[in-house]
Amino acid sequence: MNLKTILKKPFEKLSLPYWGIIAIIILAIGSLVPSIAYSGKDGEAYSFLNHAISELGELGVSELAILFNICVFFGALFTLIFFIGLSFYINNIISSIGGIIGVISSLGGVFVGIFPMNYLVPHYIAAMTFFFGGMLTVAVFSIAILFDKEKKIHWIFSLLGFIVVVFFALFLFYPYAETYRVNPALSILYNLFYDRPAFLLPSFFEWMTLITIMIWVGLLSIVFLIKKVNLI
Repeated sequence: MNLKTILKKPFEKLSLPYWGIIAIIILAIGSLVPSIAYSGKDGEAYSFLNHAISELGELGVSELAILFNICVFFGALFTLIFFIGLSFYINNIISSIGGIIGVISSLGGVFVGIFPMNYLVPHYIAAMTFFFGGMLTVAVFSIAILFDKEKKIHWIFSLLGFIVVVFFALFLFYPYAETYRVNPALSILYNLFYDRPAFLLPSFFEWMTLITIMIWVGLLSIVFLIKKVNLI
C-alpha cells in the first residue's frame, strides 16, 4: 500500500466536502459558544474587536476554555484532511505543495488546542505555525487553481483565496508599532497584558484571518458537495 492510498483512506469513510463542512462547524461552535460565556480577568465580556482568539482557550479565565481547545484541536484535524483531499482533487505539482504546507499549518492549529495560551511559548510557536502556514497554504492553493488545466475549481476561488492571504499578511506584517518590528504580531501580546483599548487592530486582523479562511474552506466544501466531489 503506497502513501497516496493511505492518505486517501479517510475519504472512504467521508467524502471530501464533509471534512471541510464539519471542520467549519466545529470551529464556529468553538469560537461562538465560549465567546458568549466569556468573562475576562477584569470581568469584561468578550469582544472580537479587542480580544485575541486564544483568550477563549485560556484556562482559569475563559469559562468554556476546554470546549474552545477541543474544538480547535478537532477543527484543525478535519481541516488537515480537507487540505490533503483538496491537493489530490486539483492534482498538480503546485497543489501537492499546498497540501504539504496545509498539513503543517493544520498541525499548528492542532497544537494550539493542546497548548492553550497558559503555556505561552509552545502556544505561540503553534499559533505562528498556523498563521504563517495558513497564509502560504491558501496562496499556493489559489495559484494551483489558476494553473489547473482542467479548471476543476472556478477562478473566483483564487481571487477569494488572495483576499484571505491579504488578511493573514496584515495580521502578521502590519507595522502596529515601531517597538515590534521583529514580529509585529507580538504587539498583540503587549496590548493584552498591559493596555487593552476598545479597538485593537491586531485582534481585528487576527479574527479576520480565521473568519476568511473558514469562509473560503466552507464555500469550497459547499461547491464540492453540490458537484458531488469525492476522491474514491
